[in-house]
Amino acid sequence: MKNTIFILLFTFAIQVFYAQVGINTVSPIAQLDINGDLRISTAIPEIDESVVESSILVSSTNGIVKTATSKMVFESNNKTLVKANLSSSSVLDIALANGTSQILQYNNEVIDLNDEFDVTTFEFSPKQTGFYEVYAMINMTPDPVGITASTNVGLQIKNGATVLAESSAALVGATVGIVNVYVQPIRAIHTVIELTPSDVITFHINNGGLVNIDVDLLSEQNGYFFIRQVR
Repeated sequence: MKNTIFILLFTFAIQVFYAQVGINTVSPIAQLDINGDLRISTAIPEIDESVVESSILVSSTNGIVKTATSKMVFESNNKTLVKANLSSSSVLDIALANGTSQILQYNNEVIDLNDEFDVTTFEFSPKQTGFYEVYAMINMTPDPVGITASTNVGLQIKNGATVLAESSAALVGATVGIVNVYVQPIRAIHTVIELTPSDVITFHINNGGLVNIDVDLLSEQNGYFFIRQVR
């Protein structure tokens, strides 16, 4: 009889050891599932910086406790602020066939709090889902070859191949002697867009007209963008 009781108790203990245990719940979804508060009277301080850096406890959307790095925690509360401009000691020559666009090489990074803009691919990829204020501008001047004219030259913001916003107008310009003259040389976009970490944002100059064009872009503060997370 004693052997039978021992076997039953041992079997029960094994089942409890390997089973999911619920406190205030009859349907636990983790090995220890607590439906309520958790109080710890005394906690030992962690002095190993490598542990703190890579192993902070967080509660996921379903309540499961997981680890996260301190970098992830910091960046989740550090909103985006990026600014870059066209960096050059002279104007930038752009030749565009009709119906084509070219990525704008904003290659001088002024601010990038979360390291989200790549100055080699000229792509912005947000680390957080949210709403972003985006401003971009370019300032064009006629190429010295002579007359430039197109019915539709614009600045575009793209997510992959999708145009999110555009500022376009006819562009007519000429070089007369040493004087360069353009009608409406500035293109600017100021908008708010919703983005996720899978989005890739780029800026483009677009020739939507029926003729080829050759223009120069003024650089530095005459051609820049900024992105700011607003929510």
